[in-house]
Amino acid sequence: MRMVVGLAAVLAACAEPGDGRATNDGPLAMTFRLSVTQGDPSERGPSATPPTVYIDGVATESVTEVFDSEDASRAASFLLELRHGDVAVASKTIVVGDYDDCLDHVENATSANIAFCKYDSGELRYASSGASHEGAGGGQGCVGDGFCAPACHPASGCGEGLRCTSLIVSTTPLASHLGCAPEGPKSLGEACSLVPASGGDYDDCGFGLLCVESTCRTVCNPYAADACPAAETCAFVDGHAPEMRVCL
Repeated sequence: MRMVVGLAAVLAACAEPGDGRATNDGPLAMTFRLSVTQGDPSERGPSATPPTVYIDGVATESVTEVFDSEDASRAASFLLELRHGDVAVASKTIVVGDYDDCLDHVENATSANIAFCKYDSGELRYASSGASHEGAGGGQGCVGDGFCAPACHPASGCGEGLRCTSLIVSTTPLASHLGCAPEGPKSLGEACSLVPASGGDYDDCGFGLLCVESTCRTVCNPYAADACPAAETCAFVDGHAPEMRVCL
């Protein structure tokens, strides 16, 4: 699969000699690495209450395993989580063969990797994958990039009557991920509240707004001219994705 989290990823062109497949005799042992890196922009600064990365129940941001062959690695799965204490605010089951398309382009891969971006707001996004073969018959490699893309973007929306907004999975501390939800009836400056939903609670503000401190605020683009009124700044909000800056 080219992309199974967030928006559709672009798989980078793979460097393949000849017919695109290395000619290697018999299966080879393969080293696989799953890792997580910080996705928040540097200007946001560290969170006071960042979630902790867990892989298969262990607090760690990377794990490396050696498999007897590439085929053996494809069915392997890892449970990737972000936790606040004992509560998982983001969880993904990573099946190697489902996430790493490069395994379809490199025969008898001797190494492969999958990376995710973590966000202090409580979100995991696909970052990249890769595979390579190194042996007596020569080398071959492939790199795929997911760009840490979110499931949607607040500027583009999600279709008629919907908006891209924060889906709240925890209120203490606040944790959320981006997703599509119905547009609410509340306008800028009006009091707002959360609407319960199985995929994450969403607020009842209208398109282009976010409920912050019980008031509908304007979602802003910090790179746009006149993003906010003169007395306000386009600010990050704790517990929300970096794309959900608001005028405060």
